[in-house]
Amino acid sequence: MLAPRRILLIILVLLLLLLFVVVPGVSYADAFQDAARELAKKIVALAGPRQAITLSIRNNSSLADSEVSAVRRALETELGAAGLRLADKPNGALELRITLSENVQGLLWVAELLRDTSREVVLISISSPTAQATRPAESPFVVHTQLVWESEKPILDFTVLSAPDAEKRQLLVLSPQSISLFDYENLTWCLQQSLPIPQTVAWPRDLRGRLELSDPAFTAYLPGMKCEGRTGPSFRVQCDPVMQEEELWNLSGVGEDPVAARFVARRNFFEGSLPLAPKADLRIPPFFTVVALGEAENYFYWILAGTDGRARIYTEDVRKGQPQLTQTLADWGSELAPIRSECGRHEQLLATRPGDWTETDAVQAYELVDGKAVSVSTPTQFAGPVSALWADEQGDVVRAIVRNLKTERYEAYTLTLSCGR
Repeated sequence: MLAPRRILLIILVLLLLLLFVVVPGVSYADAFQDAARELAKKIVALAGPRQAITLSIRNNSSLADSEVSAVRRALETELGAAGLRLADKPNGALELRITLSENVQGLLWVAELLRDTSREVVLISISSPTAQATRPAESPFVVHTQLVWESEKPILDFTVLSAPDAEKRQLLVLSPQSISLFDYENLTWCLQQSLPIPQTVAWPRDLRGRLELSDPAFTAYLPGMKCEGRTGPSFRVQCDPVMQEEELWNLSGVGEDPVAARFVARRNFFEGSLPLAPKADLRIPPFFTVVALGEAENYFYWILAGTDGRARIYTEDVRKGQPQLTQTLADWGSELAPIRSECGRHEQLLATRPGDWTETDAVQAYELVDGKAVSVSTPTQFAGPVSALWADEQGDVVRAIVRNLKTERYEAYTLTLSCGR
């Protein structure tokens, strides 16, 4: 028979174990509730007390559905406590849109308050315990997303024009019909001017376009057309048709020189060659996107997403000459882009997954090791297909265009890569 003190000790240990098992996630709920309280105060300051509002929440972060539900409950509680009335229908109510996003620092909650023709924005940032708790040790890098712009109309490409004063940034957006310039004012993008693109040729069904920036000058590539413009001191653009044999697009490359490829306007892809002057051209199958990465001083990689649904990696030993095919992959999508980071070999590759325009998509980071792609991150999910990945001129940011299948809106994101430590 056990002594009374030993029995009490066993009971105490069991109670402590039960406490840790039953209450594992209190800190998450506390973080959401505190953030909801802070955001509610900012919203009331904009809307005024005792206003009726409709609430919608969109999740562009890594939070699970159950966590998004917890965020909604916390917001509804704190908005009600702050004096706002939640309405099911918009009859005379203000519209409140909450977007759950994330960046390098953690979670970012953006609140948009719409009334009549005005739109006001407030935001808060909080640390992301979920990201720290669920990140696998074997995936040392993390792909971060930042929503920059969204539109009901198609977006082909965009670029943010930086400025010493972040409040004076500008946004350049390429669409099938126009090139538009936005100013950053009061935490939102305001249209400064939109210039039409003359359509002198019939666009292909899945239209593609790319912006190349040399601030304040820029170039817009479109099928059968090239536009040259400037953002300042006055915004102007000149578009001219391009003959098929002259239609070279400057594409993504981490190196100092961009990769140039000939675009087949009527087919919406690039023909099977890359000019490697003064060497002979690299003859390859037709492709949608191409990335060039270097390794040390002797090796260079060409990575292409072919029109046959296969990605191919060509490894060039600069001491021996012509690149050789070293890997073929069937589990990548048609969009690839290079990216620089402080991690690993400092030059990585982002790739989408295979699918069509009716499926959600994901972007994953890879490194090239001995001519083979090695995954270095978990997939970052998107609510629709990724129609474009383009590397910024600096190399450490990738621009992504997504068509959200839930909202049917087009979204423009910037992607960055961190070491996850």
